[in-house]
Amino acid sequence: MKEVLARLQQMNARRKSAGIDPPKNPAQLPKTDLDARILPNKEGGYAPNDTPLAVNEILNGFIVDSDVVIGNVEHCCMTDMLETIAADHAVDVTTVMADSAYSCGETPFAVLKVHFDLRRFLLRGIAGVQTEWSWACAAFNLKKLMTLIARLRAAAEVSGELATVNGT
Repeated sequence: MKEVLARLQQMNARRKSAGIDPPKNPAQLPKTDLDARILPNKEGGYAPNDTPLAVNEILNGFIVDSDVVIGNVEHCCMTDMLETIAADHAVDVTTVMADSAYSCGETPFAVLKVHFDLRRFLLRGIAGVQTEWSWACAAFNLKKLMTLIARLRAAAEVSGELATVNGT
């Protein structure tokens, strides 16, 4: 417990030097999910978080691999995920697009937040969060697949109508 309190004091000292008032916006300890890590959040404070990862292909935007890691360590996982994709899908990954925060593939995350209302995980523990993330990614892919099928059907109907008009 002393180690955790020392860590909180260090975090608050850094935040105070950055102009953040720790009494108004204190660092938090994970109380409900011991697997989560205290990470900076968008509001400027700290909160328990897990880091969901998703790799999507460029052609249709399907998620081809996903994972949840403890802490802010996505940079350590990228090569392993690419090797898994290459092995599982029998492809040679030749191009990877990422920025320093690996946020150039934000579309899946935005869709999951807005359309699926997945702003936080309901399950606790890394196994539960990984399961919930896997289900969310599967739902995202099903939504993409339904959209793709609808487009293909519409294109087939249009080409069928053209064939009827031309008498072929």
